[in-house]
Amino acid sequence: MLIQSGADDLRRFAEIYERLLPIAEVIPLEVTILTQALGYSSMLAPQDAIIYTSILQHLISAQTESSCFLNRNRRDFANPDIEETLAHYACKLLYSFNDGLGFVKSQH
Repeated sequence: MLIQSGADDLRRFAEIYERLLPIAEVIPLEVTILTQALGYSSMLAPQDAIIYTSILQHLISAQTESSCFLNRNRRDFANPDIEETLAHYACKLLYSFNDGLGFVKSQH
């Protein structure tokens, strides 16, 4: 039963991966992102500051009508300043897959 469960998980992962590949956009890690991430070191761990800065840079350059940042790490990112900054760029901070799925479905 465990072997079958593992195989089912791998199959579902492969299906989702194949659906995401055509629409995914990789945000490149550039020197400017690493440099700007230092400015968030007082409120975020270094790796979280890099992620947050990458997202901000993407939001600035993409200029989308609405977007979301889906992250299960509520402890580190649940910060009013972060939420306010993301909201300024029409980006909603979400902490569960179901919330993210609901957001995506509401956009179409």
